[in-house]
Amino acid sequence: MLKEQRQNEILQIIKNEGKANAVELSKRLKVSEDTIRRDLREMDDYGWIKRVHGGALPNNSGPLLFSDRNEEFFEEKVLLSKKASQLLKNGQVVIIDGSTTNLQLVKALPYNLHITIITNSPAISIELSGYPYIKVIMLGGEFFKESLVNIGIPIIKTLKHIRADLCFIGVHSFHFEFGMSVPHFEESLVKHQILESANKTAVLLTKNKLNTVSNYSIGDLSYLNYLIINEDLSSQSLKQYTKFNIEIIRA
Repeated sequence: MLKEQRQNEILQIIKNEGKANAVELSKRLKVSEDTIRRDLREMDDYGWIKRVHGGALPNNSGPLLFSDRNEEFFEEKVLLSKKASQLLKNGQVVIIDGSTTNLQLVKALPYNLHITIITNSPAISIELSGYPYIKVIMLGGEFFKESLVNIGIPIIKTLKHIRADLCFIGVHSFHFEFGMSVPHFEESLVKHQILESANKTAVLLTKNKLNTVSNYSIGDLSYLNYLIINEDLSSQSLKQYTKFNIEIIRA
C-alpha cells in the first residue's frame, strides 16, 4: 500500500471511530509501528489529525472567524435551532453562549416567549432586542473579536452568582472521550463557568464537530442533558454516546 493510500485509510479510521491507536493501526494496515508513527507525525503537521500519546484523534480545523463560521452548515444550523427552541418555556432563566449556531437559535424563538436570557454575545443581544417579552442580561468583559463574544474574569465572577434553568453552550469540537472543547483558552474558561451556572445544558451540534477534539476543554459529557443533532447522522456514528445520560434530539 502506498503512503498516500495508507494515510487516507488512517484518516477514515479516525473519522469513523473517533480515535486510533498506533499499535492497532500497524496490525490493521500490516506495517510497522514506526511507519504508523511517521504517518501520524506527518498528518499532524499537515493539520489533518491531532496526534496524542499512543495514537491520534480527529482534528476540527474549521474556520475560526465568526463571519466564516456563520456561513458554514447554515441550513443545518437553522434546522437544529427550530428543534432546540422547543426546549425553552415561559418563566425560565436561560444562558445562551455566543456562537453562530446559537445566533440562529434566538432567531427561531417564538415572538411571545416570556423568559430571561443571559448572554455574552452582543450579536445575540441585538437580535433579541426585537422580542418584547424577553428580558436580556448582557455579560460585559473583554470583547473577543474572532468569536464576537465577551470574555474575561468579570464575566466568570458574575456567572458564579447565577443559577440558570438551562444553558445553550457553543462548542468547536465534541468527542465521546474528551468531551466538549474549543481552540481558545480564555473562551473555554467562560464556557466552563456557564456549564457550572446552569441546571441543565443543551448543545446544538453540526455534523462536522462530532468526534473531533480542540485544544481547550469546556467540560466532559456529564454536564450535557440535551444533544440536538441532524436526523441524517447514523446510529453507528453515535454509538459511543449511548453510555451517557444524554437525551438525543434529532432535527
